[in-house]
Amino acid sequence: MKRYILQSIFIAFILTFVACDDDSEKNNGIAPQMVDNISVIGMPGAVKIQYSIPDQNDFLYVQAEYINQQNKTVFVKSSLYNNFLEINGFLEEREYDITLTTFNRAGQQSEPHHIKATPLKSPIIKVFESLEMTKDFGGPRVTYTNQDKAQVGIIIISKDEYGNYKDSFAQFVQQEEGFVIARGHKAEETVFGAYVSDKYGNLSDTLFATLTPYYEVEADYSTFRAANLPTDDPSAHGWHVHHLWDGKVGEPGYHTGSTTVNEGYAQLTIDIGKEKAITLSRFKLWQRNNIARYGNGNPRKWQVYGSNNPDDKDSWVHFGDFEMFKPSGLPLGQTTQEDKDAASAGHEYLMPSGIPAVRFIQLRITETWLGPPTGVHFCELRFWGEYATN
Repeated sequence: MKRYILQSIFIAFILTFVACDDDSEKNNGIAPQMVDNISVIGMPGAVKIQYSIPDQNDFLYVQAEYINQQNKTVFVKSSLYNNFLEINGFLEEREYDITLTTFNRAGQQSEPHHIKATPLKSPIIKVFESLEMTKDFGGPRVTYTNQDKAQVGIIIISKDEYGNYKDSFAQFVQQEEGFVIARGHKAEETVFGAYVSDKYGNLSDTLFATLTPYYEVEADYSTFRAANLPTDDPSAHGWHVHHLWDGKVGEPGYHTGSTTVNEGYAQLTIDIGKEKAITLSRFKLWQRNNIARYGNGNPRKWQVYGSNNPDDKDSWVHFGDFEMFKPSGLPLGQTTQEDKDAASAGHEYLMPSGIPAVRFIQLRITETWLGPPTGVHFCELRFWGEYATN
């Protein structure tokens, strides 16, 4: 029994000695050294600070501290496994004061080291400088260039009934170039504004323009029906054409079979109603938004035609060729949140000016995301324009 107790005491002593020795390595009472060989590289709205890590066993991380555009103190840390740190969120292209401090495993810190750093022009300023505002159907169109492909928000403002400016549209974008449109405005002279924001709380100046939006109304779907032309592809799997204007962007929608009536494309034709004709300004298409998102039989390329005499093949007017784009451009099967948001919002397409008012609208799907125009499926179609008056 005594032998067992003595062995236990000896083992406990050894463990305590090892633990104390380990602690002494972590906390030897010496503050960590500062990093050296410091260099600064300016980037768009950011800086990259490179350095050499001191040769100390208990060294833990480097911390940078600065005051941002909102007059708030920001801390950025980088572990001992990196020889650099990046600071993002600068708005102005000017010199900033940055304080570097190092820390060890015992929580001790070095003396602060002060450096100067100058970022390049920030992405939101570059995007703002590229903005152009023009009138469109139902509101202003704002085009932009985003050469850094940064995630920025584009906000459009207009005056309310009390004369105060309010946000009427906001969308985050990351594409290299594109446009946004704030719909729902009357066809009357209005002062609109547009500015750019980012996830760091920065805001650009505001671009103002006085515009009169083009008039448009959404189509009256109560009179829509499937035209069922001999050249139209029959529906399959219980997904019929009329689901495309049932007001639901989810399933079920329209689905074709494994073959096509016409060589090289699947076709569907919509009759908007007896004694009606509409000059289309735009339309939106919602793809099947589940595991088939940007894949399977969702349309990728198609053509739109219009006619007032569907039995006369020469009466069909070609309105345009259209394509569904994935914002991220990633390969099949890979999506970003921006891709998912675009699919949920519906893909919008503008019609060319000068097209005639028509009663019959025809889609010819020439390519799906899997390739051939078979097994085509999508969930909703919506149209806008101006009805012809007799």
